[in-house]
Amino acid sequence: MHSVIVNGEGNVMEVVYASGRKVTYRPHNCSRVIGECEYMLSRNDGAPERRRSRAVMSGGVREGMLFDDRGFIMVESRITFDADWVAVRMVRRQPNTTDPRWSVRELVEVIPPKP
Repeated sequence: MHSVIVNGEGNVMEVVYASGRKVTYRPHNCSRVIGECEYMLSRNDGAPERRRSRAVMSGGVREGMLFDDRGFIMVESRITFDADWVAVRMVRRQPNTTDPRWSVRELVEVIPPKP
């Protein structure tokens, strides 16, 4: 389990895990931002890390990339929304890993009920 602390706009500021591990984002993480966004990520066990994201929205699909401080792509994601803006499918890919569990990963696939 974990707790997520958000600001007034719903952006994630901090995540606190039951183990005591904490991740802080300043000014906030960029998962809800369309366009370009930059933030600092701090863990209670290490130095701050700079992250940059870029996301575009076209129709009901959001495509995004997260970059490390050297400009390497860390994560690519594609989220598909239905007509009510409910996420029905999310695919996440981490291209800079040789671990096959992360090369392509389906995170969410929801099949809406038929009317």
